[in-house]
Amino acid sequence: MRFVTQLGALLATVLVLSTSARAQEISFDINDDVAAKLGLDPNAVEAELQANATRSLRLDEVTDFLGQMAQANQMATKGMGVDYASNPQRFVVGGGLGTAVNSHGVSFQRGSDNLPTGGFAFQAAVMGGLNLGAFTINDKSALRRFIVYVHGLAAETALDPFRASFTNYGANLQVQLIGVAGGSGKPVEWGGLALTAGYESSRYKLTLESPIPITTPDVRWDADGALSISTDAAAVPIELSTNVRILVATAFGGIAYDRNLTATSAMTAELVGPVSSLALDDRDIGTGLVRYSAEGSHADDAIRAFIGAQANVFLAKAYGQLNFGLDRSFGGHVGLRLTL
Repeated sequence: MRFVTQLGALLATVLVLSTSARAQEISFDINDDVAAKLGLDPNAVEAELQANATRSLRLDEVTDFLGQMAQANQMATKGMGVDYASNPQRFVVGGGLGTAVNSHGVSFQRGSDNLPTGGFAFQAAVMGGLNLGAFTINDKSALRRFIVYVHGLAAETALDPFRASFTNYGANLQVQLIGVAGGSGKPVEWGGLALTAGYESSRYKLTLESPIPITTPDVRWDADGALSISTDAAAVPIELSTNVRILVATAFGGIAYDRNLTATSAMTAELVGPVSSLALDDRDIGTGLVRYSAEGSHADDAIRAFIGAQANVFLAKAYGQLNFGLDRSFGGHVGLRLTL
């Protein structure tokens, strides 16, 4: 009897913990009389709508989905705030934008579904860097081996049917371990070997702006109301990089260890709306309701490789960079910079 009591207490504790992490209510109410006139089984329609809503809103895999969103956001800003290609002797300023995905192969898009397929994040940033030896008279000064970078931006963009908002900021220190060989006046230049480390933080949030249609062959539910997915990330990236310039083209690359301090996601939904018949000119035949909240996270550190190319036209630099993570994350960004 004592064992049964202890087991019951344990199950109750697990139930409470599960409920605090994930609360769910999905219900559909189809008018029996109208459904009968259409030759539909209301119970079957409700079951099919529930299955489609669960799949379309990622409710059947929400823990994995939110973890993937966190990983994508963690990857999205990597490299936006640092110049790996130009070897600036005084300063660099510029900006870039790009996306990252997780568990979605090699892609720059979120997929064709209403919610992202796997993890997805968009980020953009402006950046600036200052060589600490910029104002020294001695070109051989040890200060020229150190460059301080800062970056950040906050903005909103449309991602139908959502409004997407993002915020990021960070600072990095780049140290030239092996000096540049060649020079700006030479046709070929090797950028040596640089070590970069710093702190980066980012947030990405999706907020529903227009109804999401959930359909079956016979009916459609227009899910409207409140739905938001937010993810926050902070990391300390440690990177080794190099570059080679031939005439006006530069190739660069490196490896990185990302010490992830936090990568969390949260999803809340309270959606209601009419269920309409596709055979009766969208006549309402019932209603639907979804209430849902869940959280996910990704705490593991990550190993990452990155490659890129840059076109150099006097002070102007146009670049593109790809990031490949061993955690099935992939990202890329492009941008313009002015370097001296």
